Amino acid sequence: MAVEITNKCDRCGRSESLHISHDELVERIEERKAVENTVNRITEAISEIWDAGDSKFPSVITIMVKDNQLIIQDKVSLCGPDESRTRGGHGCEARVQQLVSEIHLEKKKTKED
Repeated sequence: MAVEITNKCDRCGRSESLHISHDELVERIEERKAVENTVNRITEAISEIWDAGDSKFPSVITIMVKDNQLIIQDKVSLCGPDESRTRGGHGCEARVQQLVSEIHLEKKKTKED
C-alpha cells in the first residue's frame, strides 16, 4: 500500500510530495528517530565536557556526513574585527556566526524587533 508524504528540508522548508510504501514510511520514521537520538547523545556528551569545566573548546567544530563518510573539522581560533580595514573587516568570527545563522535561518534583528 502506497502512502503520500511530504519530504521537507529541515533548513529552508522546501518540500516535495513522495509516494512511498508503508514499509518505507516506517523505515523513514525509525531512521529519523535514530538520528534524533544521535543528536541528543552528541549534545549530552558535549554538555558534560563543557560542564566539567576543565576542557577548552575550539571556536568552531563542524560535523558533516558526506558520501557516507563522517567529516569532523575544527578551527581553534578566529580573528575578530580589523579596525584598519575600511570595508568589511568584521573578521572571521563574525563571518562564521553569519554562516551559522544562515544555516539555521536565524532572522537578523531589525529595529522593530
